[in-house]
Amino acid sequence: MAISIMTRVWDSTNGMVDIGTLDGDLILAHGINNAGQVVGEYLTSDGIQRAFIWDNINGMVDLGLDFGTACAINGTGQVVGGAESAFIWDSTNGVTYLDSLGKTAVARAINEVGQVAGNVFKEDGIVSRAVLWDSDNGVIDLGTLGRDTSQAWGINDFGQVVGNAIDHSLYGSGVAPFLWDSQNGMVNLNSLLSVNSSWAEISSVYDINNRGQIVGQGYVSGDSGTHAFLITPVPQPQTYYVDDDAPDDPVHGDPSSSDPLEDGSIVHPFDAIQEAIDAAYDGDTVLVADGIYTGQGNRDIEVSTKGITIRSLNGPENCIIDCNATKDEPYYGFYFHDNEDSNSILSGFTITKGYSWSVIGGVGITSRGSRLTISDCNIRGNKVFGSRSGFSSGISLIEGIYFINNCTITENATKTGVLDCGALYARSSGNGQITINNCTITNNNTVGIRCENSGLMITDCNISGNTSGGIYCEDGNSTITDCKISDNGLYLF
Repeated sequence: MAISIMTRVWDSTNGMVDIGTLDGDLILAHGINNAGQVVGEYLTSDGIQRAFIWDNINGMVDLGLDFGTACAINGTGQVVGGAESAFIWDSTNGVTYLDSLGKTAVARAINEVGQVAGNVFKEDGIVSRAVLWDSDNGVIDLGTLGRDTSQAWGINDFGQVVGNAIDHSLYGSGVAPFLWDSQNGMVNLNSLLSVNSSWAEISSVYDINNRGQIVGQGYVSGDSGTHAFLITPVPQPQTYYVDDDAPDDPVHGDPSSSDPLEDGSIVHPFDAIQEAIDAAYDGDTVLVADGIYTGQGNRDIEVSTKGITIRSLNGPENCIIDCNATKDEPYYGFYFHDNEDSNSILSGFTITKGYSWSVIGGVGITSRGSRLTISDCNIRGNKVFGSRSGFSSGISLIEGIYFINNCTITENATKTGVLDCGALYARSSGNGQITINNCTITNNNTVGIRCENSGLMITDCNISGNTSGGIYCEDGNSTITDCKISDNGLYLF
């Protein structure tokens, strides 16, 4: 009886695509990269196992090995697998055998910097040891957690390796799934399960991404069947540093020319605020050194679905976000959105020279559907010339919970006579809450505060010298306590 197993590639545009065959009816795919290149093995009509690479332009191509399998491919097109020994293949150099691993080895995974995770077997072909290989350091034995064998299955771009340590003498209970890194060595993932976890045991793990998320299978308490899982790590809060004038920056003040070793550490800080925000998780802090920050990554800064603290080292006089925007090249400062579960904090910045005809909200700061505290910030010299509700030349706060403390909003401009806008715009219905305390909102060419459907609490504020009014509220119950509201233009509160 003949067995036919064909391989297909699926995407949301083309659906299921049969990648074909070179010879025979048994095709197995083992890896795919972001370019859609697929690698694997096929069995010829003569019963020989051979490695292939496939893409939608060249179709299926044999890698030129007498026998073997291709296990993984990275973004640069480097393929790893096993044949006479572990190998790396690319379209320029062909096959390179990793002789330092020995003759009985297989390369299982490769990351974007060319590090390879694999297994070196003893002569019996059963007992193996998980290893990490790169061109600089050669072979690193990852250990076995006291078992008689270990197997590496996945690696991410940070050199973290996952796999399984196995004791063949302990049937059913001898597998210890592991995570290895250069700092902690090999760690049994079952030792990290919470005592309150519904998972009884992690039985095997197979891959890890750059977020540290791990996939595998295991057992849920009270259920004898195996379940697939996704582990997402909860990192300890840490601080990411930003400095546009760091010693190792090739061009100071230019985020397009960066320290090649920048990683957000105090020694190799990021030079763009957005880089640090993208690296951060809930509870982390982004600490920004003194300087004038401009250019890509230091304007149109976006914070989505995470609660982090972004603060300057020495206050708004020393840390300036210069949007450097014009009518033809509009930019804004910060945009927070879709984070209702944890609180973000923005503290100690001057945000200036934002400009837009049609912005997402405030030219200086916008927040939608979030919990956000803004403190000790100066929002000055920004302009918006749209006329739609929700626009603001300074700050827009829309549908969320907000605390604005000790901020100065001054010399911002909105299209003359438009009351849908303001230096500070607020709208928060339902369970929303907006508190403005000890703020100075003065000399803006617009309404000082414009609110809709909101219950604002405004305390100890100076709202003066604004051309189109001090406060203009509609459809809401606001409380104003101990405020100075004076010398404003038309539409006084």
